[in-house]
Amino acid sequence: MSEQRSAPTALVAGLVPFAAVIAVATLFCAGVLCVGGPCWSTGLRYGMWPGQCPVSELRLGAEVSAYGIVRGTDQGWVEIVPTARWLQGDDRDATEAVGRPSRGFDWDLSLRDAAGNPVPGLEIVEKERGFNGGVRVRVKVPEIADGDYALRAVVEAPFGETTVEAPLPLYAPAIVHAMTDRPLYRPGQTVLFRSVLLRRTDEGPIPGRPGRWSVVDPEGNEVLSERGIAGAWGVASSSLPLDADAPQGTWHVTWQSGTDRDTVAFDVRPFRLPRFSVEVRPSRAWYPVGGEVVIEGAARYSSGAPLAGAPVTVRMSVAEGRWPLPLEWEGARSVVTAPDGSFRVPYGAVPADLMDLDRLSVQVEVVEQAGERAVGGASVVLSPEPIRVVALTELGDGLVEGFNNRVYLRVTTPDGRPLPSASLVVQRPYDPADPGKQATTDVDGVAAVQLDPGPPVTVVTPAAPVRPRPTAVRRATLTAAEDVVDGGVDADTSRVLDTTLAGITQCGELANGDHAVSLFARVAGAGNVVAVTTAGDPVSRCVADEVRRARFPVGGLRTFSFGFQVPDPPVPRLQVVDLESQVSQGHEAIEQALDEARSCVRQDGRSSDRFDVHWQVRQGARDVAVTLDPLDAPAVSDACVRRALTGVRLPLDAGQDGMGVARVSVVAVSTRDAVRPQPTTSVAYELRVRATLPGDELVGDGRVVLPVGAVPPMRLRAQPPLAHPGDEVAIEFVRGPSWSGSLPVELQLWNGGVEVDKVKVVDKVATFRLPADADGFLRAEFAGARAVVFVSPADPLSVTLATDRKKYEPGDTASLTVTTRRGEAPTQAGVGLVGVDAMLGQLAPLLGPDDYGRVTVRATADKPAFGAFDPKALALGQIRGENAAKAAVLRVTQLPMDPAGDAAASASAQSTFDPRVELVENFYRVFGRAADDLSAWEKSAPATEQLDPARMVAFWNAALAAVEAEGHPVVDGYGRRLTLAVVPLDLLAQVDPRKLVSDATRMPEDAEDFVRYVQREVR
Repeated sequence: MSEQRSAPTALVAGLVPFAAVIAVATLFCAGVLCVGGPCWSTGLRYGMWPGQCPVSELRLGAEVSAYGIVRGTDQGWVEIVPTARWLQGDDRDATEAVGRPSRGFDWDLSLRDAAGNPVPGLEIVEKERGFNGGVRVRVKVPEIADGDYALRAVVEAPFGETTVEAPLPLYAPAIVHAMTDRPLYRPGQTVLFRSVLLRRTDEGPIPGRPGRWSVVDPEGNEVLSERGIAGAWGVASSSLPLDADAPQGTWHVTWQSGTDRDTVAFDVRPFRLPRFSVEVRPSRAWYPVGGEVVIEGAARYSSGAPLAGAPVTVRMSVAEGRWPLPLEWEGARSVVTAPDGSFRVPYGAVPADLMDLDRLSVQVEVVEQAGERAVGGASVVLSPEPIRVVALTELGDGLVEGFNNRVYLRVTTPDGRPLPSASLVVQRPYDPADPGKQATTDVDGVAAVQLDPGPPVTVVTPAAPVRPRPTAVRRATLTAAEDVVDGGVDADTSRVLDTTLAGITQCGELANGDHAVSLFARVAGAGNVVAVTTAGDPVSRCVADEVRRARFPVGGLRTFSFGFQVPDPPVPRLQVVDLESQVSQGHEAIEQALDEARSCVRQDGRSSDRFDVHWQVRQGARDVAVTLDPLDAPAVSDACVRRALTGVRLPLDAGQDGMGVARVSVVAVSTRDAVRPQPTTSVAYELRVRATLPGDELVGDGRVVLPVGAVPPMRLRAQPPLAHPGDEVAIEFVRGPSWSGSLPVELQLWNGGVEVDKVKVVDKVATFRLPADADGFLRAEFAGARAVVFVSPADPLSVTLATDRKKYEPGDTASLTVTTRRGEAPTQAGVGLVGVDAMLGQLAPLLGPDDYGRVTVRATADKPAFGAFDPKALALGQIRGENAAKAAVLRVTQLPMDPAGDAAASASAQSTFDPRVELVENFYRVFGRAADDLSAWEKSAPATEQLDPARMVAFWNAALAAVEAEGHPVVDGYGRRLTLAVVPLDLLAQVDPRKLVSDATRMPEDAEDFVRYVQREVR
């Protein structure tokens, strides 16, 4: 056990013990003015100088705080602050006071493990007086394993001893990776989960480290909380048997060790593995304009046998792009699988209005004869250009006129396959004299080119094509039907009314908007309609005519009440937008006549169509003479409108003339009248890129548009951006036109919060030689600019998996061979094997082989280069081209900033003191003796003796003395003797004699309150 104890305090060792000192104070008087001094007894002995000396015993407490604790170093400090509590006042209303002794105490400090056992090796390096009294010591914590520890401080003083333990978790900063053995479980199955703990600094495994498993169900209930220990390779594992009634939905499992954790999700629901699978693919990798789109595929059982004669449903939708799907490509298409399980669905040629690169999503569903279904999907790429060009720059992805711009171009086929070693010619299409810049792509299809783009131009982005849809015709509906006498209608009558709805629907053309029509109809015994009454508007009259032609069931004479809702038909209509005349009486008649003239407008009528109607009524006549002026109404029939207005009678007074003009406009169907997308323009740079493969094979031209950018004052450029330990890396300073400062004399290279190297800057370049242990993302920073270098391991770890056979029969045992290598040399490594039926991938996403990168690569990019090259791709070796790597590091935004080694740990705790615990325990000990004595007196005393408050006080004092004589404590939490003068009121109420006697005749008739008596008489 490693302990540290302070040297005994020798100061004032010869003083009288504190228990014998009630109060020692100094009183200074001058004339009639007297001033009391501080308490010398506590001041000299403990360094506490209260204005009033304690009247009770002191009670010891302590506070412990630690900060800056790092294993293997002496930079941590621990502060131990003892506290003293006492009472001021000599009765139950005394107040508590607290002081902090600065001397007169001893202390002992030790380090304990999670089981409370001492941990050797704790050293006290330096000791001084604490900031808050007490003592402050600098400590060195030994190199011990990760775990939950505690700093135990034992403090002793003449008036007591106390122990305080401050929890001190010591955990190296770690990376946690958790996983389950599968993504989907049925209720009743067992979930297996495993975690790996790796140090952040070198990603080595952390063995023997404790942690906790937690599993939470979809309702948020924690169904498992289990402690575990990581094994020799930092691996911890556990399991959870699911109940047969386990809640369905998404569950979460977490492994937490220290403050580091990882959470993964899995689903629980009933399922059955599909018996067959569906493969789907387009007939070509990508389709140009005019290309015939064909979706192909096959359905096969898991045994490999074809699924023949199965219905196939294919649906297509837009997944990416502004181009709308042709109307004839929408909806489901159905075919049947051939005898070999294959199917083929043609969609036709790609329309000429294809705008840019678009991706379509294809979903396929195949149904087996037994009813089982399986789904598959594919992506269809459409492109008007044979290559796809994506650009990024160092200037906010823009270009600057009159500046040497570095542009990274990635050239791929439209379906995303890179064009390595392709020769590019980059030109300004609006400058016929531009000879173009030449460049060559790397293995990832990325090229770097320096160019001056000249002045920006106006770039027009065409609007997306419009796909007008046929307008759905709403049908008239029956809203009410009732026999006026008997109420309701029978089924036969309802069927007759249904036959009238088609004709009633056509009535909507006689007016604008939806119409509700009510009418009464009288039906004769033979079923014919003999009378109809309704409103006089054209729609109501039209509906009445349709009802009048109906033949109802044979029966007696009946009268019905009907209601119909007549919808506004999806055909253009006419609307008076302005009407001027000498008299106002004719307005309504002309507008009504035009409402009924909807048949005069063709279906393609638009709201831009308009004409004027000039009308006149001569004196003595009421018929209107009409003249039309077709300003711009190609979809309107002049003769039809003329006929509609012929015979219109205006309600004019006899002998009155009338003349006027009406401006009439076509109101188109809403889908035709919608605002059409318009082309947009922007000031930008447009580049044309021509790609040629080795052997002078022309691939084709592509187009890319870049915005106007801005040159920053300073840029840093690393060469090379991908390096290995021991390589030489040059960081170049690239100044912008607005730079006005000086370049630094030295430049530092950092890994997180650790300085890797510092070198001189020579000719605007800082050249570093990477150390042998360099790893991960390194950075150099100056004046707001940053250069990033990724250092891959010199000997990366690799793993291969092989089986002893290519094919197995049911019941066979497969033998797997796993080989791990560090570089080319075999090495030991922790390996986890997880295998599931591949058919499960149709029901839930399976874990990918690079899932470790989810936690091990902590650098991030808000916008990965070309949408694909992110820090994870760099770390996993998925970027091979130099230009691609340079473009990728441009987009790195966040880098881990870990310090070297452990993070500093802290801890704090304080002792707890509840004076009532001791008070209550000792009170009931005396109370029990007083109650027993009172009971004996009640049985033996003469009947004339009564229990008044004074006799009860005497009983209590006698019991107090008896218990004290037996050697039991009879004091409160501060050492005061438990006379009734110090007993709290809630406990004092229990000593009331009325609650203790069994015969009330023992009490005086003059009932004096016991508590008030004690408060008044007992001191």
